Amino acid sequence: MVVGLAPSSAAADDFAAGSLIVPMDTTYQDLGMFEAYGLVYDLLRQGVPVRWVIKVGKGYNEIDFMAMGTDVRTGVAIAAHGYRGGPWVIDAADAAAAMPIIEAWQAKNVNTAVHEATAPFTGDVARLLVVAPTIAMMADGNQKIARKYMMAAKIPDSVGNPMWPDSSPDMLDPLELAGPTIDSHSDGDLFDEDGDPVYCQFMSMHWASTTRRPTPRSSRRCASSCSTRPTCSPSVRRSTRSRTSSRTDFSSRPRAS
Repeated sequence: MVVGLAPSSAAADDFAAGSLIVPMDTTYQDLGMFEAYGLVYDLLRQGVPVRWVIKVGKGYNEIDFMAMGTDVRTGVAIAAHGYRGGPWVIDAADAAAAMPIIEAWQAKNVNTAVHEATAPFTGDVARLLVVAPTIAMMADGNQKIARKYMMAAKIPDSVGNPMWPDSSPDMLDPLELAGPTIDSHSDGDLFDEDGDPVYCQFMSMHWASTTRRPTPRSSRRCASSCSTRPTCSPSVRRSTRSRTSSRTDFSSRPRAS
């Protein structure tokens, strides 16, 4: 999901009382779902590690773990609740560092729910997040779609602007992405001078359907016409794959039920 993930499969972790839970189910996070992502981003940006807890082998609508606690903002007791949707957990050892960030966030975003566990619990940690992702958008005329997602989550660009204007250094047009040559697949702005990725996540929205070409999935005529229909050169196809294979999405996880 982010550069800085601990590269491991899910493993059961024991969490002590005092651990913090950011719910991602609609029971407790219905109105604050987008802002919950922004809170996690802000915690990572300020150096607080966050664990993404997903039960191994769970089926549709099954819970990820059970826990009891209190609501951090209101102090209301939370009876034993089955958390679903891949909740985020801040270990009790990091709670003291996380709490001022959470309180500041909730002062501006009252719908973002956070719970403090009042008893130990166990959960399968799918990923350990330790670094906030670097994010770019494709400025192809449809960036307003991606912009709305980021504004809803209150995740800013790299200079701290939550509005993601077209002048943002992270708003890249097709020419900036392609780079000056057709021979190098890493001379565009997605890569640094050493050819390493600059961004963890690259957001590209919808293309105009009127300009797309038929494909085997969309047209039965493709098989008979593909010998004469112009296609991308192999170098372009390789370039596209190389620029997208290393990115993992932070913000497009489906909303939990």
